[in-house]
Amino acid sequence: MPRPLPTASVASAAASAARAPAPAGGLHPVEEALAHVVRCALPHGAGPVLLGVSGGSDSTAMLRAAAACGTGTAFHVVHVDHGLRPESGADARAVEQLAATLGLPASVVPAPPEGPGDARTETSARRRRYAAFRQTALSLGACALLLAHHDDDDLETIALRTQRGHHGDLAQAGMPARRPLDVVDHLTPGAGTPLLVRPFLLARTPDGHALGRADLSDYRHRHGLPVRDDASNADLTIPRNAVRAELSGEGGDARRAELHRQRCAARERILRRRQTLASRLERDVGPDGLGTLVASRAWTPGTDDDADEHRAELLRLLGLCLARPRRLDPRATVLERLDRALRAGSGALHLPAQPEPLSALVSSAGLHLLDEPPRAVSSAARALTALAASAWHR
Repeated sequence: MPRPLPTASVASAAASAARAPAPAGGLHPVEEALAHVVRCALPHGAGPVLLGVSGGSDSTAMLRAAAACGTGTAFHVVHVDHGLRPESGADARAVEQLAATLGLPASVVPAPPEGPGDARTETSARRRRYAAFRQTALSLGACALLLAHHDDDDLETIALRTQRGHHGDLAQAGMPARRPLDVVDHLTPGAGTPLLVRPFLLARTPDGHALGRADLSDYRHRHGLPVRDDASNADLTIPRNAVRAELSGEGGDARRAELHRQRCAARERILRRRQTLASRLERDVGPDGLGTLVASRAWTPGTDDDADEHRAELLRLLGLCLARPRRLDPRATVLERLDRALRAGSGALHLPAQPEPLSALVSSAGLHLLDEPPRAVSSAARALTALAASAWHR
């Protein structure tokens, strides 16, 4: 772990970084990667772009690269203070100072636990952090939030999901590199929907390799930038820290290669499955009185595909075909009940979804969604809309 520098050294270190010349030949690969994503993956002229900066090594490198990438983008730094550590105030001040020295505005947003009943866990902190990001994006009219997740983070996430028993293709495909900031906004993404973008998952270096922790650390060291160290990162009782240590220790390279293969295979299966389901959506989903019918033949998987994976993806796409779109949650218990009902040719189902659950009946004709009509467009347009929106799942 890099040793944290005293807060007083932030301004002098950042001033030196701001004056540091670009390498011969143009932008540094980290800067070029970020510049490419900003130019190609963000809406132009749609508002400022937020940078989520904790003060750690990765986000500090992203902050400096944003200031140096030369795209003319209106960046705005956002630091979320969870208030869980005595040093959190110093972290916030250090980020503000670094942003100011690099010429970027910054906001510190408090996101403490919401009363004694709010768990002080990483999951709870993450929920509050993303809520703070979204609130800030909406208040500033921002078009996107950039986070500094990289290839090592993605492989660690897949390893964690595997440990927790999540073996489905979406879990194994890793984090989405670009999606709406709010989990429900992907149902009806529009021009005003703020995006969450992970530029170091989208871009590659000129020699074609994915950007990882070492690339960002080397870039930060090159410019002498300070880092705010979180002592909890060394706590191996925290699952992500333990996975990180495993992947960086003996045998880590082989495990990383295995995770990389898992990720590639999962993404290929998802692509093939969606290609198969495109015709099913057009052919087998249509109005049924005041609701929607998904014909029974649509639930049969394609050649060599897994039945549960096929049906889970069909449920996700079905939610996007509705006049009132839903984000369906095809968890294992739902798929088990669906399988029993399809085999029996009858049954009632409760389908968990956001923002509201769905009620369904199964008959020999297929699955009926009661009082939930499909989008009032042609079947082909409905299928294309659902497939386009499904890209937000990745």
